[in-house]
Amino acid sequence: MALTDVAVRKARPKAKAYKLGDSLGLFLLVQPSGGRLWRMKYRVDGREKKLGLGTYPEIGLAEARRRRDAARETLAQGKDPSREKQREKARKKLGAENTFASLAAEFCEKRRNDGSRAWAPATAKRCEYLLSVLNSSIGNLPIANRACRHSDGRSQDRKKGQAGERQKDLAASRFGFPLCGGHGAPQIRSDT
Repeated sequence: MALTDVAVRKARPKAKAYKLGDSLGLFLLVQPSGGRLWRMKYRVDGREKKLGLGTYPEIGLAEARRRRDAARETLAQGKDPSREKQREKARKKLGAENTFASLAAEFCEKRRNDGSRAWAPATAKRCEYLLSVLNSSIGNLPIANRACRHSDGRSQDRKKGQAGERQKDLAASRFGFPLCGGHGAPQIRSDT
């Protein structure tokens, strides 16, 4: 029998954990500590597995059913929903590490310590300043995103004159990160 929102709200902890079943493998696990967790039971290659869908009340019954349906679609494609969730989490973590700010800092550090091709102190200071100004608008973006789609009015106001041209040149030539148009995948260039 399908769960109702009232039954989910009235679920109280007991001495042992217990389940309130919904349909198509979805259930609410009520912990003795009071936690209420949405889970989905399914089988892959003959083995039973469980997928966490979130906690109640952050995730309501309707949302838990939508997540269950999405997991069942993934399962119908021959993929393990749990493994796909892990892969997506790893992709997000990798994307968060490859932001414009982190790559710009790495680039500046490399150029400062580049032996005979190292930046002069004045050049290093100027380039670090220009990149720090860009960090306010595009610093937290994954490097795969385009800055021109995400730049805001504040950064456009700062890009007037010669300093603005240096910002655009530095971002585009060193990181392949266009500030005003351009196509192609961003790449860090090591030729300079």
